[in-house]
Amino acid sequence: MTSPITRYPLLILFLLLGCGDNSLIEWSKMGTPLASSIRDFAELDNQTSYVATTSGIFKSNNGGKKWEASGLNGKVIDKILITKSGTILAGVYRSGLYKSDDKGKNWTLIAFNKNIYIYSILESENRTLFLTASFISEGSSDKTPTGVFKSLDNGNTWKQTSLTKVDVLSLNEPKSGLLIASTKKETYISKDDGKNWKVGGIGLPDSIPISQIIHFNHSLYAALGDRQDESGIIRGGIYRSDDDGLTWFATDNGIDKKSPISSILLKDSLLYASAGFEQKNGHTGIYQSSDKGKTWKKSGLDGKTARFISKTSSGKLLVGTNGDALYISENVRERFKQIGSGIQNWETFRITGSKSDLYASGNGIWHYSSLNNRWNLIKETSSVDVALTKSGRLLIYENNQIFISPDKGLSWKKSITIPGDFAIFKVINDRLIVANITSNGSWYSTDEGLTWQKYKTNLSTRAATQTDKGTILLSGTAEAPFTLISKDRGETFAKVPGLDTLEIWDFAIVDNVIFAGTYAHGVFRSTDDGLNWTAANRGLRVDNEYVTITSITVVDSNAIVCTSLGKGVFISKNKGNSWEPYNTGITDENIWTSFYDPIRKIVYTASPSGIYQRRFTE
Repeated sequence: MTSPITRYPLLILFLLLGCGDNSLIEWSKMGTPLASSIRDFAELDNQTSYVATTSGIFKSNNGGKKWEASGLNGKVIDKILITKSGTILAGVYRSGLYKSDDKGKNWTLIAFNKNIYIYSILESENRTLFLTASFISEGSSDKTPTGVFKSLDNGNTWKQTSLTKVDVLSLNEPKSGLLIASTKKETYISKDDGKNWKVGGIGLPDSIPISQIIHFNHSLYAALGDRQDESGIIRGGIYRSDDDGLTWFATDNGIDKKSPISSILLKDSLLYASAGFEQKNGHTGIYQSSDKGKTWKKSGLDGKTARFISKTSSGKLLVGTNGDALYISENVRERFKQIGSGIQNWETFRITGSKSDLYASGNGIWHYSSLNNRWNLIKETSSVDVALTKSGRLLIYENNQIFISPDKGLSWKKSITIPGDFAIFKVINDRLIVANITSNGSWYSTDEGLTWQKYKTNLSTRAATQTDKGTILLSGTAEAPFTLISKDRGETFAKVPGLDTLEIWDFAIVDNVIFAGTYAHGVFRSTDDGLNWTAANRGLRVDNEYVTITSITVVDSNAIVCTSLGKGVFISKNKGNSWEPYNTGITDENIWTSFYDPIRKIVYTASPSGIYQRRFTE
């Protein structure tokens, strides 16, 4: 007798993959591993503490053993501060300053919603609050103030100090009455609560800002690192000043300066420093110095991207990481222990898949199989992206090399060495894969990643595509926001007039119509093989509203899904003629990439809080 599996293989596959399930009519978050990204920490008392994550604020009432969501879900929180009166302030990416007077139950927007970053909030000994508001959101007035601000009423109202029209990346008060603000190129000092500022920072390296400053033994110690830009050979260091920040000299023997130093801490006459923000270019983890910063040695969490090291009220060391939640240690002689149960955010960038397998990049490469319904780490790596070829090979880029796996991540081998910072892959078809490598142009493979060649341009690119006619489009990053077109399969390139000031984040093609997702300007499309472009933003963008489209995914001949920064997901069911929000059930405002599984008819998105899924219905 023939078995049901033999007689009805498609039916069995249909049932195994859950295609009869109606539970995904709106977005549903998949289970997440303990891989959250923590950006800041604040304590109310020795039992109650809060962490700022890439997807909201989480609170613990038992000393960090268990955590639960505490508001601002789906928002990227850069800074959190609990004032001496118990008010909680949160600096939110592209959303402004929020305030809670009831221990995180409810939040109110106070100000600065036209600024992109609020990196620093601090309270002086006289209870004056200071913060930095940096970079103006696209579409906002160019008169939107930036710089350092202060509040005398517990954060309800804010007044600008005399440091204006600068994008401050950190503000510190290392000792009473001394404020030091750092931009990418300048250091400013104030000793009168921000009334007057003077330039200091003599001796600091160019273009690497200060991330944190502490006061120890009559000297200032500064950790250097740029949380926005991790390119270049030198990315960090530790410097000392004996004259309140006017002049500085290096004191970082033993520090790997290829990684940014994200914070510095004094505990029991020992100095600690954390290394890493987003990428793992050099050594990341914790350093320690027992000789007042003269020499440093590695002190745990090697390979973990440590965004900050802090000290709890009970004297424990606490480290927040990018993608590995929290670590805590009683003292230097004890090993760090991972904590963070209940922090349900997993910062992912790429989601892709084939048949019953899904793959995601997010502090490593992860594999999800519908057979066991869980995510498993298959590769510890600093690779931002992962690509899946048409035949099932996986591609990643780390330490200046492209690696390839033919067996779902069980084994990896080097394909080629290409110097660069990170790579964004684009699998265009079964004959062409493009690797856009920051600072080293676009490379392509016609044999599924086994060999690579460089396109004849040095443009630092982010997005690429090729049409059915063989036309190639390569789009530059923010440093070179224009698009190149080649009509001779890459032999020569020319600028595209309609995209000459736009940074493209992704391309997609539907029935010979090319769609381009742009930074700040929504979606553009071309119906003549990339020569001319027009905006396609009906329902997506109003007037000069800021809308960055991070990815575009084709669902069928009519339906297109695009993801954005700040506005979630949109869908068009008429080839881009109009768009509508597609966010029911999803909490994240910022979505990086999406992927459509045509077998299960499910759309997946990758965001700062994890992977979401939703069944597509026509």
